[in-house]
Amino acid sequence: MVAYDKALALLDEVLRTTPQSAATRHKARNVHWDRALTNESMSDWDSAAADWAAAMEFDAGGERTKLRAKRARSLAMAGDHVTAALDAEVVFTAADSSAPAPTVTDKYNAVTAFSLASAVVDVEESLPELERAELREQYAARAVKYLAIMIESGDFDAPENRELLRTDSDLEPLRDRADFDELIDSLVGTVALIAEFRLLTLCGSFDLRLTRTLQSQSNCCCAGFSPTPQAVARKFAIAATN
Repeated sequence: MVAYDKALALLDEVLRTTPQSAATRHKARNVHWDRALTNESMSDWDSAAADWAAAMEFDAGGERTKLRAKRARSLAMAGDHVTAALDAEVVFTAADSSAPAPTVTDKYNAVTAFSLASAVVDVEESLPELERAELREQYAARAVKYLAIMIESGDFDAPENRELLRTDSDLEPLRDRADFDELIDSLVGTVALIAEFRLLTLCGSFDLRLTRTLQSQSNCCCAGFSPTPQAVARKFAIAATN
C-alpha cells in the first residue's frame, strides 16, 4: 500500500499547480482504482469504497458507471446498505444521464449490492427489528426484480453467466426466497427449450406449438412481458444460430 500512497502524494503535488490536468487526473483515477482492488482483496471494504469514490471524482466520465457499481458492492460489504442501495439503483436504472449506460457486469454488480445489502441490514442493531425486516425485503426483492430483467434481456444466455447464479456467494442472501428459486427454475426451463428448439430446427419440425411453449416460459421471467409467439420464436432462432 505504501507504493500507492507515494504515487498519490506525487500526483497530488502536480494537481495543486495544474488541477485540471487531464493526464494527471487520469493517472490518479487509475491509482485509486488499483488500490481499491487491493483493498478488496484484503477485505478492507471501507477503504475500497473510499478509493472507488475517489476514482469516480477523478474520472472524466467514461468509467463512472462501472466505478459506481463497484463502489455499491464495496459499500454493501462494508455495511453501508443505504448508500449501497442508492448507488445500485442509479447504476441499474441509468439514472446518471452524464455517465455511460451500464454494461451487463455493471448491472450484475448492482444486483449483488442489493443482495448483500439485504444481509447486512440484519446486523444493524440501531434500527428497530420491523424496519430491518422491511429494508431486508425491499433490497432482496429489488435484487430479484433486476435479475429477472437481466434474464429477460438475455444477459444470462451465456453458460458462464448462468453459472454465476448457481455459485456466486454474493447471491447467497437470496437463495432461500421462493421468487429467486422460481426465477432460476424459469431460466433452466428456458435453456432446455432452446436446446429442444435447436433439435427440432435440425429435424425441420419447428412449429407454433413450441413457440407457444417458449412464450409461456418467457412470461415466467418477468411479469408483464407478453411477446407474440412469432417474436419469441425469432428470439430463440437468433440464439440458436450463435
